[in-house]
Amino acid sequence: MTKQEAIAAIKQEEYVIFNETRYKIQALIYRYNHIKKKWNISAELLDKNKHAVIIAAVEKIELYQQEEQER
Repeated sequence: MTKQEAIAAIKQEEYVIFNETRYKIQALIYRYNHIKKKWNISAELLDKNKHAVIIAAVEKIELYQQEEQER
């Protein structure tokens, strides 16, 4: 997932998949790596029961697809 896709998922309140589990993105976290001279973007993921938050790299998150709902 790209930063732009993550922003769109937040605005549209879409579900995403991380480690085969469905979440909603609640926030994006930007951290600057001074050694590599680049930004690392992570997402704060809220579980479906709204009891747990997970921090995951945006690159490891996927959009929740319609065909996955049929499982």
